[in-house]
Amino acid sequence: MLHLFTPVGISVFLNLVRWAKDIQHPKTNDLEAALNACFKGNATNKEKELLTTTIKNKLFNNQSTNQHKKNQTQTFLNYQASAEIQSIHQILQHPKWQGIKFRLHLLATDSQTSHLAAKIIKAYFQENPRIEVIKVKKIEQLQINQSDQFQDNGIQTLIDYIHTGKKKRINISGKNYQFEGLLNITSGYKGITPILTIVGQLLNIPLVYLYERSDNLIEIPPLPLSFNWNQLELFQYCFAKLITESSSNKKNASNPKFSINWLEHDGIRKFFYSEILANALAREVSPGNTYEITFLGKLLRHHIEQVYPSGTRAFGLAFEFSFYEAFINEPLVWEDYNFDWVIHHKEIVQREFDIELRVNRHTPNPFIVGEICSYGQLADFKSDRKYKFLVQLKKQVKVFSSGTYRPWGYMLLVYRYEGMSDWNLLKESIRDIKEKLSKIGIHRFRVFGVKLPILIKSTRTKNPYSDLYQKQITRNEQKWRKGNRHKYGNLWLWLEELSLLD
Repeated sequence: MLHLFTPVGISVFLNLVRWAKDIQHPKTNDLEAALNACFKGNATNKEKELLTTTIKNKLFNNQSTNQHKKNQTQTFLNYQASAEIQSIHQILQHPKWQGIKFRLHLLATDSQTSHLAAKIIKAYFQENPRIEVIKVKKIEQLQINQSDQFQDNGIQTLIDYIHTGKKKRINISGKNYQFEGLLNITSGYKGITPILTIVGQLLNIPLVYLYERSDNLIEIPPLPLSFNWNQLELFQYCFAKLITESSSNKKNASNPKFSINWLEHDGIRKFFYSEILANALAREVSPGNTYEITFLGKLLRHHIEQVYPSGTRAFGLAFEFSFYEAFINEPLVWEDYNFDWVIHHKEIVQREFDIELRVNRHTPNPFIVGEICSYGQLADFKSDRKYKFLVQLKKQVKVFSSGTYRPWGYMLLVYRYEGMSDWNLLKESIRDIKEKLSKIGIHRFRVFGVKLPILIKSTRTKNPYSDLYQKQITRNEQKWRKGNRHKYGNLWLWLEELSLLD
């Protein structure tokens, strides 16, 4: 089963009037007057009934219901009555979705025409055996002539409905199921099509489009989006920090209000204004005082939760090479051992470990495993020890417990940004990691952290990572301090050892 989200426009009425004129219908003038009244939002029940009855009895010609009951497969003569009906029909007939049943969501604006059209389309597919549930959702304030409400409420409500509908678990015969979705962008108000395209990408929902009046159904699969992972880490931090620490945040609050006083660092505050507020991911509730995250912001948070592990892997790969180079240039000394040999990406039992340190090339033991993660992966924002890195750690502990690969010591390498200064959010996570390692006999554990600048300005290239990747990591504080004199800024990133367990 699939969710089929379909915005509803007014093509069914435009086709009705065109048909009435073509056949010189005796009530053509009445139909036009009724439709104009609908456009103005003041159509009477009698006028709406005239439009509905004429479409059902004449334009549909009562063929769809009989067709379904007879379970015939030939093409309807009337399925082109609207863009919505035609595209849904083509989806049902498409070989890719043969035999699949749908939960149809008709997304109407709060205009009389769109809402009435949605009810007519629902009636058309009501007895279709392939469509088990039909929901008409009227999206309030989805009107372009009220631009502020359109952006702040209409679009946000539309996004939230699709997001919630896709992730909601459906109870069928006593079991809960979560279904994938399709986003039909053939019809509806064209002003939201670009937004729905982004929504489909972020929520991993394929888009389908029926070109004009043809039978050529085009599917647009979700594409891997290119993100500035530097900023994504900051988005994740700001959202989590604001929501979990806001004094107005209550367990039952659906959209808590917050003050940005919780963002102590000036750089993080500037990031909030320039990236989060300016891009409508949050909006001002009380001028200069309180804010709330918009549905678009919630959608980005959802996307971060879904793709963040792979994102940090892509972004963190560059840091793996930076750490690799750092430990080659400045070998780690631990107890009486000098670890001169560094291996990048060690694969054991189908598990990859970021870095392995050995005393020398020919001596396999003792060795140290080094793992690289971001502040956001390690932060315990809710104080429930459900930090992101825990999933990876459990898999590693399983390998260590098997006895085939047991390190002498374990090293955690954490990268963060200047504004992420609250190391207390990491304290319980790090203590939890230490306890899990100790339980399986690994008692040597060290944590190092490197701090990155919030804003990286690449003056010589359009690549946003270029300047960051040219920096080098060092544990030599003197070298790091002298680096501040460089005309392009400090080329060194200082790797400090953290004492969080005292």
